[in-house]
Amino acid sequence: MCNRSWLSIALSVTDSTRGIAKPACVSIAEARALETLAGRAGAPIWVAMEYRYMPPIAAMIDRIRQQPISAAPIMLTVREHRYPFLPKVGDWNRFSRNTGGTLVEKCCHFFDLMRLIMKADPVRLFASGSMNYNHRDESYAGGAPDVLDNAYVVLDFPDQRRAMLELCMFAEASEYQEEIIAVSPLGKITCRVPGPSRFWPEEIMGPQPSAELVIEISYPPIWPRT
Repeated sequence: MCNRSWLSIALSVTDSTRGIAKPACVSIAEARALETLAGRAGAPIWVAMEYRYMPPIAAMIDRIRQQPISAAPIMLTVREHRYPFLPKVGDWNRFSRNTGGTLVEKCCHFFDLMRLIMKADPVRLFASGSMNYNHRDESYAGGAPDVLDNAYVVLDFPDQRRAMLELCMFAEASEYQEEIIAVSPLGKITCRVPGPSRFWPEEIMGPQPSAELVIEISYPPIWPRT
């Protein structure tokens, strides 16, 4: 179902909890409509952001929350190297006017994780992306696709902390699809998650790796800090 349909369904329901597929909105006007709805709704509005509930990522978040405030992440990196967008009914996911663009439709999960792990909202951002390889030779009734297939996004958070997204959607040969790295002066925690098993070429690359969580501790500090 096209994302726009989810917002229209949410706007039509008044007395029960709403579950909306991501992204909930693909334009500023839609975001304002949803904000207005949330302000007068009699029940919660829940946008499905399932990455935070994936077992390896949930374990990473739990370990971060167990640490003292001095170990709070200062730098956070989310890297996704994956396969291109799959065909969808009506080819709706090939056009930014339907999806809000790759960084909205695909990457809202990661911005949600950044806000959750950093426990704050970003104060500014810088983004650079392009459509270098995927879908360039495709054409549909609605015209040529215009969705990015690679990008970098840097978000500045309060207290001089920052997070970065690295996205590549023509990297099917990657051992892990997602890598999330949180770094503080007291150590580093890395979560690696493989992609869907149905896309793993076991006959070429062997058994698919399992998700892993790597914790590296530098406390007591090795280097003097003044």
